[in-house]
Formats: sequence, structure tokens, C-alpha cells
Amino acid sequence: MKNKLQVMQLTTATMLTTVGVILGNFSIILPVFSIPALRLDIVAIPIILSGLILGKWYGMGVGIIIDIINFLLYGQGAYHVGFTINNALIGLFSGMIPLFFQQKNFPFVKKTLIITSTLLILITIGILYSLDRLSLGGETVALTLEVRIAIISLIIVMSLLTIGFMYLTLRDYKYELKDMYTVSIMIILIEFFVVILLTPLWIQDLFGQPYIIGFLARIIRGSLLIPFKIIIVLAIINVIKKQQVTTLRGFIEN
Repeated sequence: MKNKLQVMQLTTATMLTTVGVILGNFSIILPVFSIPALRLDIVAIPIILSGLILGKWYGMGVGIIIDIINFLLYGQGAYHVGFTINNALIGLFSGMIPLFFQQKNFPFVKKTLIITSTLLILITIGILYSLDRLSLGGETVALTLEVRIAIISLIIVMSLLTIGFMYLTLRDYKYELKDMYTVSIMIILIEFFVVILLTPLWIQDLFGQPYIIGFLARIIRGSLLIPFKIIIVLAIINVIKKQQVTTLRGFIEN
């Protein structure tokens, strides 16, 4: 029985790695004010799923392998271990964070989601109103009043769409609201601690871009992209739960 489980885990990890390698050559560009500022890296999705389904160690392994293979196949320029660390941390956090919150009661999880999402939105608003210009997608955007209002409005609309998606999913499928909140917290924390905090450090090391420029830009980018990532991950988890396509050990199966 144990050997059968290990074979299933390895098979699933291999499948998710393959998907990650295929997706490594694709990204979704979401134009903001005619500037390709938002690059939605869907390659992180199979890494997140590997952590959720298989646990933190498999998540780390899948993330590392995906990054190395993608660099060998599609990489341009010098290799930087920082991006491999990013992928490893995404897999690690995807396995650890949900299991931590699974042991907490619903009010704690709900309060944590409210605090983390509110802080991110407030920080984003603070940055928008403290700067005159911001570098996004290789372009410099003048932060006029209209642009600030438009970005904040888009963040609010996407957040409301995410909440609406959650409740529609609850109506259609047997899905616990606590699990939805937990996955949302996980994605917010991954975006902040990995993409927002660490990525500018690697970019500075590679290209000499000042850390603060990348940091500020990625906070706004993260606030806009987090709802998309939450919806995509929850939609895939819904399919897994509804179809019962896996019996592997991990957060999804608990």
C-alpha cells in the first residue's frame, strides 16, 4: 500500500512538473493603460498544486526541477539561483501554510485573511499616492489622479469578483469556506514574501535595478494579480475535489 502511494505521488509530481515545463514558455500579459505591465506567470500554478496535493517536500522538488528545466529550454541570459529558490519556496509554502491554518478555527482564518488582504491594499494605496511615477513592465507610468483611481478601482473590482467566485463555488460544489480562505491567505503570503520581497533582490543582482523600484512596482503588480491566481487555483481544486481524481496525501485530501 505504501509503495503504491509513493508511485502515485511520483507519478503526480512528474505530471505537474511536465505541465510546469510546458507552461514555462507561456505567460498571460494583462495590459494596464496600454502597457504590458502585468505578466501572470501561470508556471507557478502546478508548483502550488504540487504543494497542496503532495506536501511541502514534493512541492519544493517540483519547483526546483521546473525552474532548472525551464532555464535550460527557454532561458535567456545568465542563470540565477535566486529564481530557483523562489520556486522552491512556492512549493514549500504551498505545503506548509494550508496545513497550519487547517489546525486553526474558522474565526482565526477569516480574521487572518481580512488582515493580510487589507494591509496589502492599504500599502498599495499608500505607494500610489506617495509616488509621481512608477516603473511597470519596462515602461514608466505617470501616476496621475486618474491612473491612481483606475488602479485602485481595478483592485477593488477584482477582489469583489474573487469573493463572488468563492460564494458561487460554495453554491455549486461541496467546498468549505475555510478552505477557500486558507488558499487565499496562502497565495497572498507567497506573493508577498516570494515575489514582492525576494524577486527584486535577484533582479538587482542580475541587472543592477535598485531594489526599491522593483519592490514598489511588485506590490502594485501583486495587488492586481493575486485575485487572478486565487480564482485559477480554486477552480482547479474544485475540479479535483468534485471528480475525486486523486487520493493522495496532502491539504486537498484532508
